[in-house]
This record gives sequence, structure tokens and C-alpha cells, in this order.
Amino acid sequence: MIKPAFWDILKIRHYPNVLMLKYEEFYNNHDYIYDRLEKFFSVSIPAEQRRKISSQYNIDAVNEMVREFDNFHTYNKVTQLHGKHISAYKGEVFYYKNVL
Repeated sequence: MIKPAFWDILKIRHYPNVLMLKYEEFYNNHDYIYDRLEKFFSVSIPAEQRRKISSQYNIDAVNEMVREFDNFHTYNKVTQLHGKHISAYKGEVFYYKNVL
């Protein structure tokens, strides 16, 4: 029997070489991600690099990049971004509450 990945996450979440980030905390807040990465890896991510990454990989930019792909099986081999990568809800936190 294949066990759900959730159990693997619970098993490793306190390992010193694992960085856990909560989606609800980093949705539309790239600085949250950069700050945690800097602390975890003891590195500095310059402001210009942060701006470049954020503008290149924000939800709207990714949505534009995958527009030509029509399903999960068609993708960009470099970025691994695939068709239907961005849903109609654009990753919105707690969108399910609006649906239900």
C-alpha cells in the first residue's frame, strides 16, 4: 500500500536540513520566502535579484508563460511549468470557502 506523502512530511518536518514554509504565509509575499531562505542557508539575496525573480515568476507571469500549453502533459522542459499550472483561482488562499 502506498502511504500518503503527508505522513512523510510529518516525519521530516523537524529535521535540521528541512525548511517548512506555510503556503498561507507566503502567498503573494515573496519577501517572506526570501527572508526564510536567507536565514536557513545563511545567504543574502540582493534586492535586485528578489525583484527579478518576483517579476519573472509571479502568478500572472507564470500564467502567461504556460498559456500555450493545454494540459498537464505539455510543459517547458527548463522551468517545468505545465499547462493548467495556474488555476482560475490563481492560487488564492482559502478559495475553497467561496466554492463551498
